[in-house]
Amino acid sequence: YRRIARAYQKLGRSQEALDRWIGVADRCVRVDRRDLAVTALRDALELDQGNVELRRRLARLLVDSGVPQDAAAELR
Repeated sequence: YRRIARAYQKLGRSQEALDRWIGVADRCVRVDRRDLAVTALRDALELDQGNVELRRRLARLLVDSGVPQDAAAELR
């Protein structure tokens, strides 16, 4: 799924890429791979930097992962 998201990104299909990155993050959370979920959400935020809900979701995930200082930085 990450490859598909990257391909959409390279093709300039930002919305499709964003949707894929969010899907990747969801799958990673389900299989307890928070590290990969964090990366996917950061990639999604590169496409939509003003998306407050994604930023909050990333912050919650970072807190759950034990890095609240990174979460605080995301919310600034």
